[in-house]
Amino acid sequence: MNQPQETGEQRAARVTLMKAQMRLDYTRLFTSEIGGKVLADLKGRYGWQGSVERPSARVGARAEDVFLTEGMKEPIRHILAMIESEDNKPTETKAIL
Repeated sequence: MNQPQETGEQRAARVTLMKAQMRLDYTRLFTSEIGGKVLADLKGRYGWQGSVERPSARVGARAEDVFLTEGMKEPIRHILAMIESEDNKPTETKAIL
């Protein structure tokens, strides 16, 4: 049973749809009541003050500490990037079957 080979164009379309679906999943999760609480907790623990990211570099801080602090913020930056579209509205897409 040979499966037909996926073309580059088909693969690109499938990957684009998967990324859009993942963005929608992040948006649904982190804009829900519980997801919002979890995101607020993560922000509070790892370098946000309200909606503003606190700078990691401070006078007298060791470079290693700055790098560590920045690394801890990266998952939150990723979540925020996933739930914000270009025009700050959640994007809708078809579900992947």
